[in-house]
Amino acid sequence: NHVLETASRADFFSNLLEAILASQMAATHMALMRRFTKLADAEHVETTELHERIVTKLSRTFTAQMEALRKHRNGGKQVVTVQHVNVEDGGQAIVGNVTTGEGSRGN
Repeated sequence: NHVLETASRADFFSNLLEAILASQMAATHMALMRRFTKLADAEHVETTELHERIVTKLSRTFTAQMEALRKHRNGGKQVVTVQHVNVEDGGQAIVGNVTTGEGSRGN
């Protein structure tokens, strides 16, 4: 119930896929927090190891969900912004879009 409320409150979803991903992320996050509580309360090595494995899997799942949402929003494109460049005496710098292909080296 809380998961659905969290997802429905967010007014920034551009489409249904984002809403679905957000719901999955909220559910994963809530399961992760519950598992952290169980891990903190564990009294035996076997129980601790079990909860550690589950926490690791849920953390990786959440990270993958975040990446899926980022890719969806960016259309799968990765953007790199260079904020500072040093060019020493005698050096050269290129400013603009640089595209390389297989045939561009050594030709």
